[in-house]
Amino acid sequence: MERKIVIIGMDNTGKTTLVNDMKNILKIESIKSPGHNFTKEEMYEEIITDLSKEEVVILERFAIVEEIIYGEILRHNPKFNFEDLMQIKEKYNPIFIYCRPKKENVFNFGDREQMEGVIEQSKKLLEGFDNLYNKMIQNEFDIFRYDYNVSTPEEMVLKYERSK
Repeated sequence: MERKIVIIGMDNTGKTTLVNDMKNILKIESIKSPGHNFTKEEMYEEIITDLSKEEVVILERFAIVEEIIYGEILRHNPKFNFEDLMQIKEKYNPIFIYCRPKKENVFNFGDREQMEGVIEQSKKLLEGFDNLYNKMIQNEFDIFRYDYNVSTPEEMVLKYERSK
């Protein structure tokens, strides 16, 4: 089974653009996470289905990570925790790409519509993602950082291919 690519990061960090560029370069499918309106069981079943595919796919807005950060900060009721993420690492070993440009880029939302609470809690959300990224490194996840100001999608594809 091919290793999956999981793109994570806060709103406004370039995830969708990176996903679209990488899927065009690699000629593969991308799958968006189910939203938080599903039960934990429904979300987990979808995640397992996606991670169990034979072919390489890119997963955008990975539900477990989304719940760890957004579920805690915006709803104070996350459906998943870091142990759930560790289990995914151990069983499926996906390659993660953390989209994280400079703060001034992240916080420049312009007129883009955001989920309720994102703009007001943006500093806490970014800190939550940064903390999770550091914890993932400490726990030996295969994770790369992507900053669209200094990296290219082609570089991320090369890192992925070297990590397979």
